[in-house]
Amino acid sequence: MQILSLPASYGAAWLRDGWRLLKRQPIGLSAMVVVYTFVMFVPFSIPFPYVGLVLLGVLSPFATVGLMAAFREVAAGRLPTPTVYGQALQDQAVRRALLKLGLIHAALMIAVTLVAGVLIGPLPAPPESEQPTLEDLRIGRMAVVALLYSPVMVAMWFAPMLTGWHRVDVGKAMFGSAVAFWRNKGAMLVYALLTVCVLVGAMAIGAAVIGAFFSNQVAPIVAAPVALALATFVQASFYPMYRSIFAEPPAAA
Repeated sequence: MQILSLPASYGAAWLRDGWRLLKRQPIGLSAMVVVYTFVMFVPFSIPFPYVGLVLLGVLSPFATVGLMAAFREVAAGRLPTPTVYGQALQDQAVRRALLKLGLIHAALMIAVTLVAGVLIGPLPAPPESEQPTLEDLRIGRMAVVALLYSPVMVAMWFAPMLTGWHRVDVGKAMFGSAVAFWRNKGAMLVYALLTVCVLVGAMAIGAAVIGAFFSNQVAPIVAAPVALALATFVQASFYPMYRSIFAEPPAAA
């Protein structure tokens, strides 16, 4: 398998191709994103320190491979079903490799959390009757955590698919993901900037329309499917990104 270096214009092409995928199966893909979101949010309900973080790290590769399999089904002209999330569990070797990848991811997430705690101190405890707010978290704190996590994100970006679909060793998969990200940093930058512009623009327009035509009580109900559509659109762009960067060698004659 080759790791291609693509021009910066591919950043826009990934969003375009993601939109085309979404148009094929908007309801089916949105349902798959709901399943993915549910799986990824389950660890946050665990009250014990670091247990939820470990579970999140372990589940992440399995959930990512499942969601990308859903987009692969749509790209092949098939209807995605929740069974795609079980495909990675059927092969013992793949299951073990993804579990190893998940444990490494969990360990790195805990390391990032500990280092962030040393650098920025513990999070101020809100009153017992209140949940933490964005003001409690502070933009500076989130920026430090995001900066520390960015190398982990780069190493994990493509690693689940390399391990789950192509049986690449976990270490090589993480290294290959980082190399792919670096070789395509121009396209990644364009992709990130365009994604932010699309999301901010769509949310601003959506908020204005919803505020003009719906009451405060109804607005959250209307906004939920809009947010889901935007999330599905962004997730859908990850599949063409992966397929364009990692080129499989031609079959031997």
